[in-house]
Amino acid sequence: MRHCFVLILAVALCMATASAQDEDVLRPHGTTGDDRSKGDGSARASTSFIIGPELGRNLSFFSSKVTGAPDKSYLYNFESGLGVSWFAGIYLELGLNRQFGIGARVFYDMKSFGGTQDGTLIDCPDTTSGLVEIIPIQTEYSVSTSYLTINPLLRWSPIEELIVQIGPVIQLSTADFSTTLTFTIPESETCRYNLGKPNESRTSSATVDAAPAIKTRFGIDLGVGYRLALAPSIAVVPRIGYQYMFTNFDEDDLDGIDASRSESIGQVPYTHTDFKLTSLQASVALWFTL
Repeated sequence: MRHCFVLILAVALCMATASAQDEDVLRPHGTTGDDRSKGDGSARASTSFIIGPELGRNLSFFSSKVTGAPDKSYLYNFESGLGVSWFAGIYLELGLNRQFGIGARVFYDMKSFGGTQDGTLIDCPDTTSGLVEIIPIQTEYSVSTSYLTINPLLRWSPIEELIVQIGPVIQLSTADFSTTLTFTIPESETCRYNLGKPNESRTSSATVDAAPAIKTRFGIDLGVGYRLALAPSIAVVPRIGYQYMFTNFDEDDLDGIDASRSESIGQVPYTHTDFKLTSLQASVALWFTL
């Protein structure tokens, strides 16, 4: 009998709760359409928790400055670079209401970029005559690395579907820099690498892996997304964001020797500085509201 009483009481409470949602106690006969349109229900909505995977691609922009190298040195190719790479992770958010939320993106962030330069000049000594010919070649380089990226965010939704996010970026290095440099001699030139030997070739390529001098980078992220509801608690969120880093990609001053024209002008010292890497990001997330 006691169990029956508890069950009846629970049903009564549920009915009372449902009735209270439909009737405003200050307006016993209900609100009008005008009253509802003027309300601030979105701002008073209860808190929620969002979690979901995010997958996207980086369009990375690299820039640096080379000084002191000879004219048309292969080093000037490193002054700019562009590349596409993947990132994947998870999005978490504590929704304060429908307009504001505090969240974070945590993801594995691969970065790659490179560039190609035609007209690079190198020395091509003739081993028979001893003369040096200066020839134009093509230079190509590529760099890749990866980070664990942590991106705390403040989310603002001026309307329920629109999402504007801003917050700091912390990148923790998870891999060495892998740099590949390739020189290609045109078919029209008689000069070759290892001329007259079994491994004679028009191309010369080398890859170097080196630990980054800067292992932690800081920046800011600004993104805009749109929430496409699949169900009351499930949504697909395409997003476009820009990741600007205040910390350089590598140490600020690198001094070296350019020996590509050593036969004609000797070995020339140079300085490589101001390494910048920023990324435009496009992604799709699947949000589950709990």
